Amino acid sequence: MIDRIGRNAPVVVLSALIAGGCATTREKQAYDSLDHVRFYDGKRAAQADLPPPSGSLASYVAYAMKRNPQLRAAFERWRAAVHSIATKRQLPDPTISYGLFVRRVETRVGPQRHRFSLRQTIPWPSKLGTAADAASDEANAAEQMFRARALAIRRRVAAAYWAIWLLDRETEIQGKQRTLLRALSAAVRARVEIGKASLADLNQVDLSVSRLSDQLQSLAARRRAARARLVDVIGAPADTPTPLKASEPGTGLPHRQRAELERLALAHPAISAVELKAAAEIDRARHAHTGGLPNLMLGLDYIETGPAAMAGVADSGKDPVIVSVGISLPIWRGSYAEAETAARARAASWRATGLAARNKARANLRATLAKLRDAHRRMTTYRKTLIPQAETVYSAVTGTFQTGAASLANVLIAERDLLTLRLGLARARATYATTWAALEQIVGRALTSKEPS
Repeated sequence: MIDRIGRNAPVVVLSALIAGGCATTREKQAYDSLDHVRFYDGKRAAQADLPPPSGSLASYVAYAMKRNPQLRAAFERWRAAVHSIATKRQLPDPTISYGLFVRRVETRVGPQRHRFSLRQTIPWPSKLGTAADAASDEANAAEQMFRARALAIRRRVAAAYWAIWLLDRETEIQGKQRTLLRALSAAVRARVEIGKASLADLNQVDLSVSRLSDQLQSLAARRRAARARLVDVIGAPADTPTPLKASEPGTGLPHRQRAELERLALAHPAISAVELKAAAEIDRARHAHTGGLPNLMLGLDYIETGPAAMAGVADSGKDPVIVSVGISLPIWRGSYAEAETAARARAASWRATGLAARNKARANLRATLAKLRDAHRRMTTYRKTLIPQAETVYSAVTGTFQTGAASLANVLIAERDLLTLRLGLARARATYATTWAALEQIVGRALTSKEPS
């Protein structure tokens, strides 16, 4: 075996030098992917004059992509993983040693006085390659986790943004309703003065006005809390203004068919990251398997020799140079086999995790589509049927109340129905918008909708 390794030593040395000195295709791809993502480094993050969001959802998302600390952490983990690949394919450092002959060896050509040695270990080529492959898979997994984190943050920004939008719409709706009730209160007060209504009627209307005033104050407090959540998710300073310049949420359904959406969901970066984790463990298993292969060691020795004691000696003071070759003896095969088994078990664990993630992605997609369709149905029903009917009823009841043909109770019931339906439409729209953002996170990309019905 030693003779066979000795004959193959030049090939082993050349292969190891190539493996240690050249980046693999996967490593180059990892660096290229990292170069395509621009992120603030630590110094620029503190000094960059990033303008605050302008009020659109896109401006808040763009701000979060630069300032969210969780996304920054994911990016730095990706960057660290990419820059760790090269450390896995480098050769061990050479060693230089010096020896002084305290008791000098006298030779025919003179005394040996100093010894200088250079040693270089050359691992089996596949050891470097498998270690670098595992590191490349880890770097690619870190990239996919960064992209999955970016998608999750987009969804969180949208959820916080539409929560504020809903609170603004509820404030607007209830403010208008309070104005109507105040006008009704004035009308009832006039009827009390002429004896056509009682003080109980007036107190009932004023109670409704007071309840709406209380709800408006509660909405203002909830908006401050929602604003704090939005500022937190985008990673902005606490005093950052949070204007909203949002139009109404969309009303259409996804243009893509469910089968295509499912295909996109199964290609989500989070699922890809799990699959890459499994691939990295397989590479580690291969690396552990190569642990039982010997390492080649090259050596060079130089011995400084003094002049011969006798004059006229041929080659007097000639310094010998020694070239040596050696191999390691991998006698602990059992530990290498255990390491390989452990790596394959971790790979099986990641594959099972990936299967669970794919099943969850399918379930989440179906549930989100069902929620989106329900929100779309409710929006259509409120907008086209229920609210027009409630407005007609309210107009008719208030008209007959002025003539004395309808009671105050009928007016208040019609008013509450109209308020409830208008709030229901606003909440359905907010649910639609946040569910659409959730759907885009699940499939990992922006979606277009069909023409609204």
